[in-house]
Amino acid sequence: HSARVYKNKIWVANSGYGQVGYIEDNDFKPVFELKGWTRGLLFVKDYLFVGVSRVLPRYTCYAPGIDPDTKQECLIAAFDLKTNKKVGEVRFPYGNQIFAMDYIDSDKCRGFPFEELANDLKETSTFSTGIV
Repeated sequence: HSARVYKNKIWVANSGYGQVGYIEDNDFKPVFELKGWTRGLLFVKDYLFVGVSRVLPRYTCYAPGIDPDTKQECLIAAFDLKTNKKVGEVRFPYGNQIFAMDYIDSDKCRGFPFEELANDLKETSTFSTGIV
């Protein structure tokens, strides 16, 4: 899931096993293991952001490497690729699924495209994450 090329390696989320790694000599080399479906890989400089989703009960057959009795959370984990260590995470306690992630450089974006939306967000302090 979520195949991405980063520094001449093909990185993938081995979603049903909660892993992220890369392909080398036609083999999957796991680097990180998380408790949930891994989906949505995003590389920014030397950091990797991974979306982690809860395995919904009716889909446990698609997650043979994830213990359904383990407490799972919806989150985005950040890893430093120089040290291969987790450096942080953002949890969504009421979230279930993250399907993809992307970013835009702040030099290319000056804010929301619709003034009404920007004003509404300022007034209500709410932000839609796109998490289902």
